[in-house]
Amino acid sequence: MKYAVIDIGSNTVRLNIYNQDQEGRINPLLSKKHVAGLASYVEDGCLTQKGIDKLVRILQSFQLICQTFDIDKVIAFATASLRYVANREEVIASVQPLTGLTIELVSGEDEAWYGYQGILHDYDIPEGFIVDIGGGSCELTLIQDRDVVYAKSLPAGSLSLYKKFCSRLLPDPAEAKKIRKYVRGLLQESGLPLPDHRLPIYGVGGTLRATGNLCQEYLGLASSQQITQEDIKILSKALLAEQSSAMKVLLQVSPERVHTICPGILMLLSILSYSGARKVLISDKGVREGILVSKLMAGC
Repeated sequence: MKYAVIDIGSNTVRLNIYNQDQEGRINPLLSKKHVAGLASYVEDGCLTQKGIDKLVRILQSFQLICQTFDIDKVIAFATASLRYVANREEVIASVQPLTGLTIELVSGEDEAWYGYQGILHDYDIPEGFIVDIGGGSCELTLIQDRDVVYAKSLPAGSLSLYKKFCSRLLPDPAEAKKIRKYVRGLLQESGLPLPDHRLPIYGVGGTLRATGNLCQEYLGLASSQQITQEDIKILSKALLAEQSSAMKVLLQVSPERVHTICPGILMLLSILSYSGARKVLISDKGVREGILVSKLMAGC
């Protein structure tokens, strides 16, 4: 059986195709993304027609790929890209007849749960924080005794922070300070439990993976999947100072995130500081794998 999962995010729209073998294992076949920047098409709380048209074009191109691969089932879902827009129902209704796709709107809490299910493919997590910084939201999950005891979606992500605070490509020192202060305020309001001992952060999603890749390239680390708070601070300082060596690495490794990576990194640093965590373990699995496995287990 072949399955396709389409993830409609605030910054990117992604297609992943998987094959389920006879033993029930899910194996990736293809990954493709478009940097849509849907959050930048939101005006007066609504996704504009221009943004809807762009989404339709991307989904139609993904449908052509799915036809080529002879997909048995397509799962399409949206997170903060539509969760926070006032006309989300109208968008979903207008997209369906043009693409043949029924889009599931995933809540912040469900997104956090799916992220946890996805990351279990890479890590056994007895306890720790799971962080997924998207374009328009950030999902925080606390795991204790291998169970979810807290899940919360913060209404801010790398792209929305850029739109809210940044006047140019990279935040200046005053803007960076405002981002850190704003995120800390969200964390204080979130009710995130803080255990009396340090826990690691497990990172999922594009912002965390890009941060790991940048740290590895810039600092010469052995792996992109384990980075420390100090690694991230060094990278952040170099990028915010627009050091040529750091900017060169950014343009080589993640050019599509040139305007959103610094707000995302500043958010991650705020979470590290608030939680007391000192290291981040990054997975290339996440919400898409989690939602597929959950659907298959439910017989959908």
